[in-house]
Amino acid sequence: MLLFRMLCLLTLVFVLAACGNTASVREIMLDGTEFKYQPNTIEVVVGQPVRVTLRNTGLLEHDWSVADLPTINVRIVADNAPPGATEALHSAALHISAAKGKTSILEFTPTRAGTFTFFCDVPGHKEAGMVGKLIVKDK
Repeated sequence: MLLFRMLCLLTLVFVLAACGNTASVREIMLDGTEFKYQPNTIEVVVGQPVRVTLRNTGLLEHDWSVADLPTINVRIVADNAPPGATEALHSAALHISAAKGKTSILEFTPTRAGTFTFFCDVPGHKEAGMVGKLIVKDK
């Protein structure tokens, strides 16, 4: 009986510890249009889960890409790429794409502080100025 009570107590301690360690998700709503993002600067925190929602409010396909950002827990929730889109075109660690009028969602957790460039990887869009800054701050 004592062993059973101790196991129950340990289980309760682990459950409460797990609940206390959950970080709230940083929600980012990002509009992409010809040829810019709104907002074009995003700030997040190391270790905090991030959910980027890309709304394509333009007339062309747009995407959101970040290269060289160390992350964990990367998950595409919704990727509304245009039919026939070639995923091999992008070389970024993080990437979602949206056809005109569509929305795509990407979740990730950054693991290193720094300033990173995000950009549209559709040919010619980055060169036309479709870029922004992702600032990852220490806790």
